[in-house]
Amino acid sequence: MEWTDGRAENGYNSRGREEILMSDSWESLVSDGLTAFQGISGDSQLTSMGIQVAAQLSREIEMQVKPDDTCLLAFPSKVVLQAQSATCLVLILEDRLLVPWYAGIFRAKEGTARVLRSEIADVTWGRGTAPQMRQAMVMTVRHGGLGTQFALPRTRTDVIAGAVKSALLVGAVEILAEPKPELGPSGRPKHVEEAIARWFAYRRGEATVDSVGLSPAKLARWMTGQEKKLDEELVNAKKSR
Repeated sequence: MEWTDGRAENGYNSRGREEILMSDSWESLVSDGLTAFQGISGDSQLTSMGIQVAAQLSREIEMQVKPDDTCLLAFPSKVVLQAQSATCLVLILEDRLLVPWYAGIFRAKEGTARVLRSEIADVTWGRGTAPQMRQAMVMTVRHGGLGTQFALPRTRTDVIAGAVKSALLVGAVEILAEPKPELGPSGRPKHVEEAIARWFAYRRGEATVDSVGLSPAKLARWMTGQEKKLDEELVNAKKSR
């Protein structure tokens, strides 16, 4: 892995602080990667966030990409540095992984992690172990005895992780089928039925709201008319005490 650092000796960004418009060549490259990623994640907000991060890292990206590069996937993330995490854009190209990042107030420090795909030994993901990543699902790309780590989105994590791993190891995006949820007696997902049962236990004062596991809005979308009526009766009974 190669690390580049755009920080000058005086601590300021050696490329200056003025913003520039993205050049057509790499803007198109990033757009292709973000579009492909949205097809997997189904999350347009991540695409919008990726565009914003790319604009912040425009000079760094422009220095790293070539006119003939092809981007398989791109998405915004957090990369684990030595003592902190930094905002980054993960770019999986045909022959290498690029992770341009910035950290500090006013993006005082910028850089890029570069890993040749031919040097990648393994790709795994799991709960983060670094102090700044313990609440996130983190992908670790192992290469040459080292590891580059970046956070994965919180939604459809397994599907996204499988596609990212495929792009890194195979050079093609293979989307794993999302496992079908186990169904309960009513035909709804079992975890939803269990959450509804915990919700009524909460309404009766037998459990805490934190134990429910799903938001009231999500529960309401799954509840039957009879369950909604029972919920209303429990609320009214509590008010009349």
